[in-house]
Amino acid sequence: MKTDMMNALSAPPHLDKQHNRQKPQVLIVDDDNELREILGLFADYEGYEVVLAATGEEALAAIENETPDLVLLDLVMPGMSGYDVLLRVKELYPHLDLPIVVVTAREETRDHVEALQSGAVDYIEKPVNFTILGARMFAHISRKLAKEELAAANEHLEELVQEKTHELEIEQEYLSAVLDNAQDGIIACDDNGLPVLFNKSASEMLGIENSLSLLMPLITSHRLFKADGVTPLDMGNSPLTRAFNDNHKNQSEIVVDRYGDTPHIVSTHGRSILDQQGKKIGAVISLHDVTDHRTAERQASHNAAQIDELIQKMPLPAIVINEQGEILQANHQISSTLEKDPEDLVDQKLSSLLTTQSRHLGSEPVRTGWFVKGFVNATECQLQQETGERVTTMLSGYVQSDENGENCRMILFFSPQTD
Repeated sequence: MKTDMMNALSAPPHLDKQHNRQKPQVLIVDDDNELREILGLFADYEGYEVVLAATGEEALAAIENETPDLVLLDLVMPGMSGYDVLLRVKELYPHLDLPIVVVTAREETRDHVEALQSGAVDYIEKPVNFTILGARMFAHISRKLAKEELAAANEHLEELVQEKTHELEIEQEYLSAVLDNAQDGIIACDDNGLPVLFNKSASEMLGIENSLSLLMPLITSHRLFKADGVTPLDMGNSPLTRAFNDNHKNQSEIVVDRYGDTPHIVSTHGRSILDQQGKKIGAVISLHDVTDHRTAERQASHNAAQIDELIQKMPLPAIVINEQGEILQANHQISSTLEKDPEDLVDQKLSSLLTTQSRHLGSEPVRTGWFVKGFVNATECQLQQETGERVTTMLSGYVQSDENGENCRMILFFSPQTD
């Protein structure tokens, strides 16, 4: 706030008026009426807007009202002298770029030096040489206007820089939000192979905080293993290094040993990053946590083994079908009934086991109804033997759900028909 107050006091309130003028303005201050008029006529002839002041007080009032582009100031005047005006302008407007040229009859060097030390930029001796005066007026006004144009250009450039910086900050915030909301982990390195970016999902998968300083020790240590979960990955075989060196890394799986947690199985995929000239500037890899998926696969395999064991122990003919009606498993009782090997039944359609009269039971609408209900009520069904003989049975069954609770397979039993 103090700085703002100082700036407000250091510049005239009508400083902006000078930018709306059609031509530069010259303030002529001299108590000699005749010389003041002559200087005014000369400045007007040179193409400048002219303001006249007979005293130092009038000069200060004129500057306060509208800042000129140049002041021609007489040093010796009654009341407030030219020296006083110089000192007062410096005191009131210390940051104002206002060229003041003193016009003096004094020939002493010390007078000239004192005027320059008090704030004047130049001096003209009386009697005035108008050729020299015109050249100096032009030089000082041109310099002032050039500085103002440069300052305006710099201000505009600063505004553009601030605007662009703000846009980049917004883009960076957006990019960070996108990365941190991505389900897959993302890690990027620079052209030296050093990590420069990774998102929230990556930090969670790797079991570290969102800090690059913690990521590097993980990559260089033996906390990364091959898919077997036993063989350590060295630095040269880490997913990020391979993506950088090989330009493209095919999808593969690694095991991450997380302190205080169970190891995680992570599927990785990556590629190197090239600039517009084709120069390699880094690499990026994506990490997809497949731990739950692999666990579910093992569970499904275990369940399938249990089901196979179950139906093999059943005294009734039985098969397992999927939602497409394809036979996944068959026990020895059904193969004996149909006079076919169990292996020959796998991958066949349920409808291929049925006679023409019962084939509708293998149709898609009927199967869909079974899977929706979750069971099959006892239904008369005819099986077709290899010899063409028909076996009348009662078909029943129930759905076996997967690890997500979805109906993925059905166990069907064929019991003898009772009278």
